[in-house]
Amino acid sequence: MLKQSGFSLIEILLAWCIASVSIMMLLQYQHQSLLQVQQAYRRSQVMAKLSTVLHCLHYAPALIHSNNWLQHWQHQVAKLGFHAQLSVHCQASLCQGQVEWRDHGVLQLYRLNIETH
Repeated sequence: MLKQSGFSLIEILLAWCIASVSIMMLLQYQHQSLLQVQQAYRRSQVMAKLSTVLHCLHYAPALIHSNNWLQHWQHQVAKLGFHAQLSVHCQASLCQGQVEWRDHGVLQLYRLNIETH
C-alpha cells in the first residue's frame, strides 16, 4: 500500500474558496470605507462654503442684495462637482443658508442659520 503525502484536490479547492471569499469580503469593506470617506469629504466641503457665505453675511448683511456676490458663491458651490446648489434667505436679522446635493442618488441637505448685525 502506497502512503500519500500532500493535500487532496478537495482540500485545495476548499482552501481556495475560503481565501477567495475572504478577499472579496475585504474588498467590499474597503469599498464601503472609501465611500464613507468620500461622503465625509463632500460634507466638509459643503459646510466650509456655507459657513463662509454666512459669516460674510454676518459681518456685511448688505451683501445679500448683491446678485454678483451671491451668484459667485452659487458658482463656487456648483464647482464642487456633485450637483450642489446653494440658496440663501435673509429675513430681518436672521439669514439661513442651505446647500443640497445628491450623493449616490440620495438627496443630502444642510442648513445653517446666522444672525446678522
